[in-house]
Amino acid sequence: MGFYYDEAGNLNAELFDSLAHEKAKQFINDRLNSNQLRRFYNECKNIETRFKLCCQGEDPKFAQQKAFLTVLPRLKLLKSKISYAKKKIPKSFETWLTQSIDAVETPMDFKAFLLSFEAVVGFCYGEGISQN
Repeated sequence: MGFYYDEAGNLNAELFDSLAHEKAKQFINDRLNSNQLRRFYNECKNIETRFKLCCQGEDPKFAQQKAFLTVLPRLKLLKSKISYAKKKIPKSFETWLTQSIDAVETPMDFKAFLLSFEAVVGFCYGEGISQN
């Protein structure tokens, strides 16, 4: 199965728990700060909002796929923004975020990516990410 799923095809719950917590600790140790984290998380939330808006008023059978194809270019564009910021963000965060985006191939992957990023953000704040 894909990056976000276990062998049985279910979402890998560890992505939202221990793996997210581990990544958060690593990012903090590598000196990721809240401004850097928020910059990319907010961009992803904006893409999610576009996705949801594209789904409105459409046949549910096709809405998610159509919406996904509409927002996928914006998600992939985020990789160029990561590249632009790579001198300012930790390599570990750059690698994780790029690999996570590369693993998004379906609307369900997109939703899983957003949830995993949300989990990392929560753990970063729980671990006391620097405000600078």
